[in-house]
Amino acid sequence: MERPYIICHILSALDGKITGAFMGTKTAQTVSEEYARFRSEYQADAWLYGTVTTKEFTQGRKPELDSLAEVPERIWRD
Repeated sequence: MERPYIICHILSALDGKITGAFMGTKTAQTVSEEYARFRSEYQADAWLYGTVTTKEFTQGRKPELDSLAEVPERIWRD
């Protein structure tokens, strides 16, 4: 069985945080644009955020899940 190819790119401050005031700087914007270019260039099928970042993005709202949604058995390309 062929396995998916996984690459982890993390955009963070020197202290390891991935959100904060530093994200509003010109330098962080430039790096963030480059980060997005990598994702596009590698044709990423998905990306993953941790719990804290997801809560910040969703402002703490709980997701409305579709109970009839199907999860594919295989999610990577052959």
